[in-house]
Amino acid sequence: MATITKEYLIAVPPRILWDALTDPQQIDGWGAGPNPVVDLVEGGAFSLWDGEVTGKVLDVEEESRLVCEWHMSGHETPTEVTITLEPDEEGTKMTVMQTGVPEEEVEEFDRGWDEFYAGPIKEFCEQS
Repeated sequence: MATITKEYLIAVPPRILWDALTDPQQIDGWGAGPNPVVDLVEGGAFSLWDGEVTGKVLDVEEESRLVCEWHMSGHETPTEVTITLEPDEEGTKMTVMQTGVPEEEVEEFDRGWDEFYAGPIKEFCEQS
């Protein structure tokens, strides 16, 4: 199994980015809906893309860190995703680390972060 680590600079304060990551209405706004669920308590439910990704919240630090177990449709083994937000003079640095990625799918998962998650979030936040 492999680990993917990616960094993104998003030109908004951490609070705005945090809301885009955790508020169901905003999640739907950047394209991970319909019916997203993020219950921000340890063990809380997590679901994006109408159930294509489900799981649970493992750890949460308001506006700075979110750790979730992801069960992705079509994949047998869950992965763990850690998202950290750090204030930056140009906005917020978002670091994404996904562990437990099958070696043969690293490229697909890596591209997915840019195309389906961080890219749309960045565009949504910076246009709002």
